[in-house]
Amino acid sequence: MLYAASQVFSQEPSKWLRIETEKGELSVAFPQTNIIDAEKREFGQRFRVIAFENGVEIEVKVSKDGNARERLQRVRDVDNSKSEVFKVGNYLIRKTDPRSLNGGNFYNSLLIAGNGHIYALSVKADTGTEPEAARFLYSIRLGGKQLFVQKQPVDHPEQKVALSEMKTSPEVFEAFNRKPGQYKGEIRYELESKDDDSRTEGLTHSAIPLDRPLPRYTPQPLRAGPIRDFSVAVKLKVQFRADGQIGDIIVLSNSDKEFTSAAIDAVRKSVFVPARRGDEYVDSFQMLEFSLQLSYIGFGIPIR
Repeated sequence: MLYAASQVFSQEPSKWLRIETEKGELSVAFPQTNIIDAEKREFGQRFRVIAFENGVEIEVKVSKDGNARERLQRVRDVDNSKSEVFKVGNYLIRKTDPRSLNGGNFYNSLLIAGNGHIYALSVKADTGTEPEAARFLYSIRLGGKQLFVQKQPVDHPEQKVALSEMKTSPEVFEAFNRKPGQYKGEIRYELESKDDDSRTEGLTHSAIPLDRPLPRYTPQPLRAGPIRDFSVAVKLKVQFRADGQIGDIIVLSNSDKEFTSAAIDAVRKSVFVPARRGDEYVDSFQMLEFSLQLSYIGFGIPIR
């Protein structure tokens, strides 16, 4: 049954998995239709599961971090969403207000820090009214206690699995066995794109990034001497091909030609699970943004 839990499509879609971390610190339920990445790699690869059910996308990440509480306090909102930080027992929690994405889609996220771990949980839904989204949020338990209180109890069948026993999905092994950068797609420059992101119509799931390198870039002013308040940014619309290769890249905005080139080179090295429609992988697009902001004084000494 443990291996069946790592398959993308379950024979019992109504039956969910409930994973429990060591000593029952965190417990959460999600659909058996999922992709799991549980391998340790460079930089201490965290456990990650992305699950799908009736248009709802659920993500759970678990990572070790000795400075988890301090790191959570420093996390800033990058999308102007409202958030609050509060304590529950020995845990520090950062919760964003539920909000609508482009097209009226629902998104909600939680960061939980405690005992040297960070747990990141998020849920996306087509409208926000799907029962699967509520079921996921109400399933969260910290230290054996339910995090959110629901008005009416919901009894759903769940198979319990220890976090340490979760198995990596075949799709993840396949993705890392591919060599990225084999396909050289077209690079175009456009002012805007009406096609939004990975929410392509009819997808069973969008493309799932597993390893996305950062641009290798040294600002020209930094090479020349002291600088202050330097920033660059680029916005790309990227084709994630069905064969696991990065395809066409559309540059929608850029503030530095060299940084844009570095970002494109980094994107082409991405490792990902392609989007799927039903039983087939399909091409899809996602919007990616890269930015770098520096404040320097003297000769290359960063202000902290």
